[in-house]
Amino acid sequence: MPVCKHVAVANFRAAMTNFSGLPYVNPAIEFARDFVVRFGALNVSLLSGGLSYYVILALAPIAISVGAISGLFIDQEQFVAGWDSLVSRGPKSLSGLDPVVTSLSSLAQSATTGSVTATTIISLVLAVYVSQKVVYGILRIQDHIFDNDRTPSGMLVRIRSAVIALVLIIVIVASLLAVTFVPVFLSSLNIENTFLGLLDTLGWLTPAIFVYLLVWFVMRHTSGSNGVVTWRSPGLLVATVLIILSIGAFGIYANQSSTVGSALVVFGAPIAVLIWAYLVFLAFFTGAIVEGLTRDRGLARKPTRGTTDHSNDESANSGTNARAEY
Repeated sequence: MPVCKHVAVANFRAAMTNFSGLPYVNPAIEFARDFVVRFGALNVSLLSGGLSYYVILALAPIAISVGAISGLFIDQEQFVAGWDSLVSRGPKSLSGLDPVVTSLSSLAQSATTGSVTATTIISLVLAVYVSQKVVYGILRIQDHIFDNDRTPSGMLVRIRSAVIALVLIIVIVASLLAVTFVPVFLSSLNIENTFLGLLDTLGWLTPAIFVYLLVWFVMRHTSGSNGVVTWRSPGLLVATVLIILSIGAFGIYANQSSTVGSALVVFGAPIAVLIWAYLVFLAFFTGAIVEGLTRDRGLARKPTRGTTDHSNDESANSGTNARAEY
């Protein structure tokens, strides 16, 4: 019996040796090992949780600010109609975020008074202040992932983060205005039903394209200058797929799990936002690490300029010595 056990162990080791000797197996194992090391060294899971916390803090002031600014251009009925049209076209698996959507839409609708008040100004300042912490955190984490050589953290970096946060709020307002006015424009051309029917047919493809473009934009502007994020960059594809899967899986799990449903009832919208934001940040930084490791391997395979010049000097010197001997 012991002989049979030793033979089985030897056969298993031989099989593993043959398997690791395959062309793409050993590089894949090394890549996975480096990924785990960098993921743990950067504490990506802990940092994603911290950013999710600041997202929760920023939601209420952002909703009030967006609603108040939108109220300067459209009335409350138009805002409600455009918002309901946007939400109703989302995939059914996103219904786990319904408490969040309902709470934020109610808060934004109550702020569409058509005038700027002290509450609006304070909410906008708070929204920019808290949002810039999220932007600043993403920039710093990306710098560590891609080994970017940037100036140390200071007031200028935080001001830059605040400007980016303000631009994001303006983009959200512009998107809501577009959602309100675009259907009216399409209706005047008698193609509104065709366009909305196309969106319903695409289903998950529409939010997938939106997530893909958003991840591409963020990763391109935060990954440094040692590479270019193209449409087929592995990190971009990994981050997009993981974000879509995490959002869909969370929605399905929230609908099927009575425990999560009870938690949503007890804690309300913040618990759903916390879980969702955590999964999104975790997926994004996972893709960023994959992209960073891919770039490092690409740079390692390229010959350095100094090596090439040295080889050229050696060939030139050897030619000169040959001519001298001749």
